[in-house]
Amino acid sequence: IFMTLSLILTLSACSSPSKENIRGEQTLGENELSNSDEEFALGSTTNTVYENKFIGIGCSFDNSWYFYTDEEIMQLNNYVADVQGEEYEEMMKNADVVYDMFAMNDNLMDNISVNLEKTNPLSLATMNIKESLKATIDPIKTSYDNMGYTDFKAEVTTAKIEDQEFTCLWITTQMQDITVYQKIIPIKCNGYVANLTFTTYQEDTIDNLLSDFYIIK
Repeated sequence: IFMTLSLILTLSACSSPSKENIRGEQTLGENELSNSDEEFALGSTTNTVYENKFIGIGCSFDNSWYFYTDEEIMQLNNYVADVQGEEYEEMMKNADVVYDMFAMNDNLMDNISVNLEKTNPLSLATMNIKESLKATIDPIKTSYDNMGYTDFKAEVTTAKIEDQEFTCLWITTQMQDITVYQKIIPIKCNGYVANLTFTTYQEDTIDNLLSDFYIIK
């Protein structure tokens, strides 16, 4: 499900520039952080702590969570050659979609992922996140329907990381007697959209997971 929906979520729909909000002395757009002019960089994971200064977010979880290793992330990015460090990062910089983090709970169901989607600078500058998320609802529903899920519901709402509010897509759906809960939070970066995807089963614990995320100042 994670793989399918991550590739469906393309926020390329353009609209008029979003209204800007004043945060201190910095002017920020919708779903944008103060370090949005950082140069592209992959995140780092140490045990159950993940940080990406390019996106401007990090998280720290307990030992009930398993974070994919660098090698496993490389496999998600369809790259298994013996290349690391700056050479690998340069290759990922030129990719259309880059998986940067994937974590799974001990229950082998609840999971969190972060991917980076390369975006045309003009499209990014004029992107209206709310309208772009609305445009993804029908293709995501079709994907779930094709996988046998039922009772699909989705709405554009908001979620908080620390004290900052983000526009996000909220999804619930059913697989037989199992309920799936999902939130997708796009964050604008310099030439990219970072998609944070939270998925839990049977019980909606996404807000608890969000409380373990923080903004890198």
